[in-house]
Amino acid sequence: APCAAAVGDVVGESVRFMPCDLARPLDAPENADVRQLAGTLDVVLVSRTLSEVPESGWAPFVDSLWAALPPSALLFVKDTDDVEAEVVRRLDSADAFRVLGVRGAFLYRDAG
Repeated sequence: APCAAAVGDVVGESVRFMPCDLARPLDAPENADVRQLAGTLDVVLVSRTLSEVPESGWAPFVDSLWAALPPSALLFVKDTDDVEAEVVRRLDSADAFRVLGVRGAFLYRDAG
């Protein structure tokens, strides 16, 4: 994960890249590393990977990851327009926004 290390160098913090199986829920053995840290993550980036899982098979992973993230976490999903829209629909406890000039959807919990 050289790209993650490069981002960490720029922001002056450790940035971890953790492989996982998006076709399995967070509690699957293949996702143990992500599950162990999910409650401590500030930002999660899912880029162009959900659309690779057929028939929205990624939904159990995203649902369980969202439930495990701390209330202050930000989830950034950069994928096809239809996948981004489906994530926003699924995570109805999330507020979503887009940034002009940035492709993708940002999701967070409204603290207020």
